[in-house]
Amino acid sequence: GSVLLVKEPFLTSSLNNADEFYIKVESPSDIVILSDQDFTAEFCGLTNLKQLLSSKIWSEYVKEEEEKKHTFDELNAQGNRCFCEKNFHQAVRLYTKALSLAHQSGSIVKRSDVKKALSNRAAAYLRLDMFYRAYQDAQRALDIVEEEDSATTATTVTLNNEKALYRMGKAAYCMRQYETALDSFTKCLLVNPKNREARLDAEKSRQRIEESRTGQYDMRSLLEQAR
Repeated sequence: GSVLLVKEPFLTSSLNNADEFYIKVESPSDIVILSDQDFTAEFCGLTNLKQLLSSKIWSEYVKEEEEKKHTFDELNAQGNRCFCEKNFHQAVRLYTKALSLAHQSGSIVKRSDVKKALSNRAAAYLRLDMFYRAYQDAQRALDIVEEEDSATTATTVTLNNEKALYRMGKAAYCMRQYETALDSFTKCLLVNPKNREARLDAEKSRQRIEESRTGQYDMRSLLEQAR
């Protein structure tokens, strides 16, 4: 269902059937995958270049090309704005573009900023019910060693770890990995014992673990949580 822009296509015939032809591209860099939106109806109606240049497809391509000129900080800030506006799909896309810049050779993006972007993308994935990806991003954020970054303060490290641990716990809980979730919430509380959400979710995890061990359920509590 993706829409592709192909820069240097040419036709080639099938080796097995001379009546069959394919579009061939020599380099992956000659293919541009537009953002994940449903262009099918509009794309199928295009018949000439003028229609393409005035279409939503082309405007999306131009927007993506413009985004390539932005810095990590700019893309990350745009992702934060989209998250605040509850446009979580767009936030994920912008965080991903920012992180791709951070991983390029010669990048001078601080580890603490990469860690924060990963944790924020995990939060966006949680809002989209993409729990495994959220868990992965939170884990990657925690794996980053910030002590080597001289510009990172102890307060920033603690805050980033607290958020990443909590989001990893939420993702694990939603995947019904309750022991893993409890471990993450417990570590989160070690960082900040006053984190009320982590304390409540840790208790929920303990309840789920106990239920799985005993087969006994507190139906009143479950109904209250459902409400």
